[in-house]
Amino acid sequence: MAEVWEAIQAMEAPEETDTGGALDSGLDDRDDLRRRWLGTKPAQLIATGRQLCIEPDRVAELAATRLPVHVLSGSLDDTWPVPLLDDMAVRLQGAANGHRAGRALAETPISAATARALADFWDAR
Repeated sequence: MAEVWEAIQAMEAPEETDTGGALDSGLDDRDDLRRRWLGTKPAQLIATGRQLCIEPDRVAELAATRLPVHVLSGSLDDTWPVPLLDDMAVRLQGAANGHRAGRALAETPISAATARALADFWDAR
């Protein structure tokens, strides 16, 4: 897992960002992120990767349910290109929030702006 961490650090996000090496807002400790990554079981990572490679696109099925949806993304995402997320929001005919305050990372706490966007979406329902 340490080798994978080093490879990840050598790559940029899909949007090819240039952060100058600074941590994004909400991240205070790269060592903490590394520790959390190293705690990931390799089998979990392999299983998740395999599942993502074979999972069909189910956006149309979700849109057909007519459930309220809210696609929220950061200005950067290390996994999914932001234009792909925006396209999904259009296909779902749901709310696509323009929240572009920073990088979207599962390992970091929810920001106040993200919490407000989610609360506003549900309060409107």
